[in-house]
Amino acid sequence: MSDSQAADLIVVGGGVMGLAAAYYASCQGATVILLEQNGFDSRLNSSYGESRMYRLMYSDPYLAELAPYGLDLWRELEAEWMGSEPNETRRDERRLLSANGLLFYGEWSEIETIEGSLAGAAAVMEARGIPFERLDSRDLARRFPVLRNLPAKFEGLFEGGSGFVHADRACRALRELAQRRAVVCRAGVEVSQVEATAHAVSVVTSHGEVITAPKAVLCPGAWTNDLLMRSFGLRLDVTLWHMAWAHYRVDPAWEEHYPQWFCFSCLPEGESDPEDKGLYYGFPSLRDGRARIKAGVDWTDRTCQSMAEFSYAPAGGVLQRLDRFIRTQFRGIAERLDAACSPYTMSPDSRFVLDAIPGRRNIVLFSAGSGQAFKFAPLIGKLLVELVETGRTSVDIGPLNISRVLVAR
Repeated sequence: MSDSQAADLIVVGGGVMGLAAAYYASCQGATVILLEQNGFDSRLNSSYGESRMYRLMYSDPYLAELAPYGLDLWRELEAEWMGSEPNETRRDERRLLSANGLLFYGEWSEIETIEGSLAGAAAVMEARGIPFERLDSRDLARRFPVLRNLPAKFEGLFEGGSGFVHADRACRALRELAQRRAVVCRAGVEVSQVEATAHAVSVVTSHGEVITAPKAVLCPGAWTNDLLMRSFGLRLDVTLWHMAWAHYRVDPAWEEHYPQWFCFSCLPEGESDPEDKGLYYGFPSLRDGRARIKAGVDWTDRTCQSMAEFSYAPAGGVLQRLDRFIRTQFRGIAERLDAACSPYTMSPDSRFVLDAIPGRRNIVLFSAGSGQAFKFAPLIGKLLVELVETGRTSVDIGPLNISRVLVAR
């Protein structure tokens, strides 16, 4: 093995979480080396894509409590990145947030899904004093004329403070701002093992290089268990879900009418499909001249335990159901342009893991994003740095402890 340069902190994983941790560590003056096994813009990464939702509408009171902290940090990051562009006419291209509100619609139910429920979200928003509108099926049709075939039993909740993050820009912003503070970002470097004592961490790459630092932050995403087993003999009780999404061309006459939405229960009345779990989501148009929208399923037909088993190609049955949904529920839909699967690392309770590795306070881990983590990325990065530096965090992370999902050795 050959020794490499040392640093104050090593970050493993160059998705949005690792980039956020590197950025916040650099803000404190730490020297940071970040290692990413793929390219930073690779389609293989869980952070890949143009858009991710941010929202204030949750059934989970804990996530609802975290959401404003994350949104404030996104706004600070956006202001810094926009301010670093001297050409005023190009600053709009650096906007990270698009505020357009969020619509939950479907059957009124207290049955919780991975995205919550209408009844649960309404209760949490009322408790937190978050303004929202409750809409019946006629209100929905008037407010959102692009929707069609709405059953009379459908209701909706609209919350105006939500929107979406330009995900690819956000990753680029974090990387560029971190690199300006001398963070070393290295792509194409696969980590084979992490070794640690009480005072030092050594990261061994697949090429035999050894990188050392007093502390490390691990954000390996869907590859978490592979790294934990090789390094510590630990495994988390998490499952990889194949989550399908696609872009659809739309009629330009309808382009500005598509909301940001989640649908709970979507089959037309009188139809049944035991394979359809009835949870879908979609984004408004990016207004980039390509007249298209993104939509996806929030359930899966396939799970696995390792990325060696994962397929980035959606199954035909899932795409057929997504096509049926989007064409049944929305006007102006033309051809499907593309489709892909992203790996969601799901915990049993759909909450994240943000904690120190047991017995190693100088190594902290983020995992189990459960399809909801991107919107919290700046907050997660900041908390990871606080935890590894001081052992304490500015926000309660007790519900994210590793012990609840740790499988016995």
